[in-house]
Amino acid sequence: ILNLQEESAPVFTRQLVDEVRVMDGQEVCLICICQAKPEPEIKWLRTTPQDNINFIPVLFTSDIRATFDSSTGRCILKITDTYPQDAGTYMCSARNKHGQAETLSNIVVDSKKKRIKNFFTFFTCLFKKLN
Repeated sequence: ILNLQEESAPVFTRQLVDEVRVMDGQEVCLICICQAKPEPEIKWLRTTPQDNINFIPVLFTSDIRATFDSSTGRCILKITDTYPQDAGTYMCSARNKHGQAETLSNIVVDSKKKRIKNFFTFFTCLFKKLN
């Protein structure tokens, strides 16, 4: 079978969302779609709270997994249980012999302590307004 589709550099037809806010312990999924021929090599990189400039490879664990469906171009990074140290800018990079493309998303992880503090601040303000 002869495939007449022309080869092309990677292009993200669906970018990552700019920012995702999650609570400590929640699940987060970053999803993008990349079209390229030949099939691109997909890499996930990130910054860390300690270094928000330099990108390093994402360390995959039982809580952090990546998938790439070559038939649809769908790239997914799934963090099933976020921690404050998961905060940072994430990059999905696609590369083949014709070029490279990237898309970025910032993950913000709010701690449970912050949520409880905000909850008490809200009720303290509400209580003061009622009295």
